[in-house]
Amino acid sequence: MEPIPGETILQKDFEDLMKKTNRLSGETSPYLLQHAHNPVDWYPWGPEALEKAKHENKLILVSIGYSACHWCHVMEHESFEDEEVAEIMNASFVCIKVDREERPDIDTIYMTAVQMITGGGGWPLNCFALPDGKPFYGGTYFKKGDWINILKALAEAWENDQEKITSHADELVREIVRHETVSVNSQLESIGKDEIRQIIPKLMSYYDFEEGGTRGAPKFPLPVHYELLLHYWWLEKFQPALEITELSLDKMAAGGIYDHLAGGFARYSVDGKWKVPHFEKMLYDNAQLISLYSKAYQITGRQRYKEVVEESVDFVITELKSPEGGFYSALDADSEGVEGKYYVWDEEEIDRILGKDAGLFKKYYNITPEGNWEGSNILFTKFSPEEFSEFENLYLPEVKKILAECRKKILNERNKRIKPLLDDKIIASWNGLMIKALCDAYRYTNNAAYREIALHSSDFVIKNMMKEDYSLHRTFKKKKGRISGFLDDYAMLIEAFMAVYEISFNEEYLTITGKLIEYCMEHFLNPENGLFWYSSDLDEMVVTRTTELADNVIPASNSVMAFNLFRFGRLMGNTQYIAMAEKMAGAAMEKVVRSPVNYMNWMRFLLTLNFPFYEVAVLGEDAHELALKLNLAYNPGIITASSKKVSDMPLLANRYSAGQNLFYVCRDHQCSLPVENIEQVHAILKNH
Repeated sequence: MEPIPGETILQKDFEDLMKKTNRLSGETSPYLLQHAHNPVDWYPWGPEALEKAKHENKLILVSIGYSACHWCHVMEHESFEDEEVAEIMNASFVCIKVDREERPDIDTIYMTAVQMITGGGGWPLNCFALPDGKPFYGGTYFKKGDWINILKALAEAWENDQEKITSHADELVREIVRHETVSVNSQLESIGKDEIRQIIPKLMSYYDFEEGGTRGAPKFPLPVHYELLLHYWWLEKFQPALEITELSLDKMAAGGIYDHLAGGFARYSVDGKWKVPHFEKMLYDNAQLISLYSKAYQITGRQRYKEVVEESVDFVITELKSPEGGFYSALDADSEGVEGKYYVWDEEEIDRILGKDAGLFKKYYNITPEGNWEGSNILFTKFSPEEFSEFENLYLPEVKKILAECRKKILNERNKRIKPLLDDKIIASWNGLMIKALCDAYRYTNNAAYREIALHSSDFVIKNMMKEDYSLHRTFKKKKGRISGFLDDYAMLIEAFMAVYEISFNEEYLTITGKLIEYCMEHFLNPENGLFWYSSDLDEMVVTRTTELADNVIPASNSVMAFNLFRFGRLMGNTQYIAMAEKMAGAAMEKVVRSPVNYMNWMRFLLTLNFPFYEVAVLGEDAHELALKLNLAYNPGIITASSKKVSDMPLLANRYSAGQNLFYVCRDHQCSLPVENIEQVHAILKNH
């Protein structure tokens, strides 16, 4: 029987649709899956898309975002779900959709290009490129009408003057390559204690001494800033550094950026008072903030900081921990297509849920009939419970009891709502940050549960994201590792495993650490400047290899690697690694001096290089317990090793004495005579 022509066309359309849908539905990134049913003919980044562009001589559109990105959702709804827009995009471009969290190497290249073109950047990132992937034009969010005009103009320009566009792309790529070139700077000695003592006080001008954080809006938590300031305060007792850190932590924990019901921090505050959050909650933010609040609690003894640690760990464990032990990436800002809907409240809801206690709760959390944000209410506070009780002339224990009971009732009601989308991919580097956070939380709050979770999560990563040759998968989902790891994956996990060693003193973690460092040396090291490339020499090169030097919300992977080489070198007596770390600082120095606020983790590393740093060896029957007790005190200038028996580890070798608990304090390859208690260790550290 001859087929009916109409049926043949329908069949072909259906097959084309299924082929297009399957390209993305076969992916594991929630962000790509969100776009699988767009009328835009999206491709994931890969040979198929790039070969199609070259074969058909079409421009490439690289559209980059992530699952929790609100404005990515907005542009999808306005443009990528629109048939008219999709028709133009499909006709003239090969459209590639990229999850920036899976492929930060691609994001870095095209973000750099857009920043050079426009002077700014952000997500969604939309960058146009030649058929070979070289960028020439781009921007971030575009309204539908503007987007259509740009698509038509670029398609026409490519049809009429390919030579001009190609020339422009070549010049832009040359600029990107120049931007990524880091020359060796041997002037490390030019940055010493005196220079640091001049630089850090000048950094105080960046901060808001009324509302905390950096000046203006939006306000980002930026934990790496306060890690530096706490470290400097600890060394030099520079009070403004501690003051701005405490003020910032207080304001963040009181503001709408903090989830007062379930713990955890949102991405950032859109205003200058930490009130209105950008509602997505990211693992990397919360991990770093758990570390920071843990250290601040140890330094200040303030219970609120401990509460924030406990509540935020609870949030991560409840919402982001996989059954196998890894940690998921994020919760979306939107639910039911509305930003923040899951987190905000009407006054009537509060009255209905809380009854007689509603008045106190509303007053404390600034809930009003008209709403404090777009007709609804974000929970935020202006006072501590102590201040509130005093102002209202109320009994403090009763106020705390009522507020706690109210929060529990409101949270139970919130749990009935449709939750924001969970991005359930597990990212190696972010898991490294979270494992270290759990180690810090354990060290400074002495909650043994955090230690067990850190060990369990470390074992998960080793089992599921590390191959036999010690190479890493960047992501893990559906019981499978995907995508080769980037430098931040190695750097953050190396840092994490050293932290795990210092809470477990299991030398297997140091063995793994050493193997990961060796892998980085072989596949990431740039011998010309001593820094590390962001991508491995075994992976495809997207336009050019990049070197991550500047801190963002997460510290730069090269600065973390410098710390890793230095600390591991000091722990294992490896002078080559220590020298390499110093060389890395020299290579970064010119940029650090020019703009220290963008290189805060490098500044912290300079503190480590310029001020005394100690290795402490603890041996004996009670060695582990004593070492952990020693580590309860915040001290960024030491690293500890411990053994209950004879050990071949360089710092511990030939130092065990049966029947004795001994401490050895070492600095610059010289060790003190052994002492027998922690008080004597502190005395040695204080006198040096």
